[in-house]
Amino acid sequence: KVMGPLVELATLNQMKPDLALLTKISQEVGANGFYPFVITAKQPEFHIHGRMFAPISDNDEDPVTGNANGELGAYLVKYGFSEKGTSSFFFKAYMGNVLHRPGVVEVAVEKQGDRPSAVKIAGGIVHVFQTKLEV
Repeated sequence: KVMGPLVELATLNQMKPDLALLTKISQEVGANGFYPFVITAKQPEFHIHGRMFAPISDNDEDPVTGNANGELGAYLVKYGFSEKGTSSFFFKAYMGNVLHRPGVVEVAVEKQGDRPSAVKIAGGIVHVFQTKLEV
């Protein structure tokens, strides 16, 4: 994934990416997605708002993704966003609002020193539909 830290939540929410160009860039750099994000709070909890674009995977925008947020957790620890000298880092990632499919992913990163050593993600699901197939 290509991580893209932004400053303003409005910028994130107003993004209208060129999906054909993102597909081309994905092929050139070997990435399967682009994850722009904004840190909206650090105290009392660390909060992230993000969007996940993955047109090379036939997923123009994933409303909520644990995969990208797990990788984001390791990225944030690696690049010094977590408190030094702690054994773990926790945050909540808010996604899907622009698509009217909001969700929250909880991410916990275990650290050895100031490097990520394990990542755990959690979140709930929303039952969208049910069907019965007959053969």
